[in-house]
Amino acid sequence: MNASEKPSPSETPSISAEAFIGIGITVAGLGVLFLLLGWAQHMRSVPTMGWIWLSLGAVLFVLGGLAAAFPRTMEHRRLRAPRAPQSPVPQDDAERTREPEEQLY
Repeated sequence: MNASEKPSPSETPSISAEAFIGIGITVAGLGVLFLLLGWAQHMRSVPTMGWIWLSLGAVLFVLGGLAAAFPRTMEHRRLRAPRAPQSPVPQDDAERTREPEEQLY
């Protein structure tokens, strides 16, 4: 029918910080494996492929380490306006006469 084009914030998927740390550790582990593969290729007298694997391993190791060290979720990236705490006591006569449902927001 008349569905909104923007999903509500509760429906937008986001990755948890724990999952992001796990992905970072996995990527860093692959980087270490590629570093070892590059070293092995270099020792087999195939220096061209060795340098490719070494550089790829170093990049993956650094990126995975950064992803695991600084996990960020989508909730942290959104800027939110700070809410001022509201007192539970009404401030004027107009607020005292309202219904309780109207005083919520």
